[in-house]
Amino acid sequence: MEVSEQALAVDLSTIPLFGGMSIVILDTRMKKSKATEEKKKEEEDRSEEEEESKEEGIAVKTIPPGIVDVLRRYVKEPSPSTLLLVIARSAKECGLDGAKNVVAVKCDNPRPDQLPGLIDAAVATKGKEIAPAAVQELIRRCRSGDIGMIVSHIDRLAAYVGKRKTIAAQDVAQLVVRNVDFNTFDMLKEVSAGRTGDAIDMLRVMLDNGVQPLMILGGIASSYRRLLEAKFLFQSGVAHATIAGRLGINPEKIGGFASVVRRYSEEDLKSRHREVLKTDLLMKTTGEKGERLLENLVLRLCRPAM
Repeated sequence: MEVSEQALAVDLSTIPLFGGMSIVILDTRMKKSKATEEKKKEEEDRSEEEEESKEEGIAVKTIPPGIVDVLRRYVKEPSPSTLLLVIARSAKECGLDGAKNVVAVKCDNPRPDQLPGLIDAAVATKGKEIAPAAVQELIRRCRSGDIGMIVSHIDRLAAYVGKRKTIAAQDVAQLVVRNVDFNTFDMLKEVSAGRTGDAIDMLRVMLDNGVQPLMILGGIASSYRRLLEAKFLFQSGVAHATIAGRLGINPEKIGGFASVVRRYSEEDLKSRHREVLKTDLLMKTTGEKGERLLENLVLRLCRPAM
């Protein structure tokens, strides 16, 4: 929602009816519009890193000069009855870089290599230690890297081990349910990138959490059908937003979808879809376990693209 400088100035000077302090939150970010998505087509040589940043769907919004002026005036003489929280890429972006009475708090998600140290530190605050294998198991079960979720699990683990000093891997396995915050297409993204171990791990997580083999197989088949259709549409020059609507994909995720499509030729996608259909037939006509058939399928799908 657009905010005028007048409205912001009023909010910042408001005195709460019952005393205390009011919090004013100003989010300077904005979602990309569909029009922007339609104008921009993916270039074939764009790096995967750029694709992932596009998936976020967040663009820096140019803050109107009037808003910046209000913010600068406020931080010079902040009201004792309000607390201003600005959500921005940086203090510089909103004209507050180096300003008096401003505290910049970096809120980036921790990198994967930072998680072990953060977990050790969080466990230490509970007067406990955690075995290296337990650290890795906890990270594996919280695939999203959500530090809030990890800390919550650490609280429970500390209580679970009682007087025991060290949290072991089996404690994590007993107490922490794997986080299934992905679907079959997320698994296929790992497949397309050649990350066989991660793809198999995601498959096992879905199976361990009660997702039926036929349901997973159906999701894989549906994903390859959509990839085939998307391949044709991309080659035909159809706008990304239009493709997203036609295939039922979140427009903010179309960049990641396109990155998977580009890794395969049309014939390669057809070949992989045939592999899925063969597995479907085996699953329905033989006594072989669906879990084993799925694992073998994922291993075959992880072969390099032709």
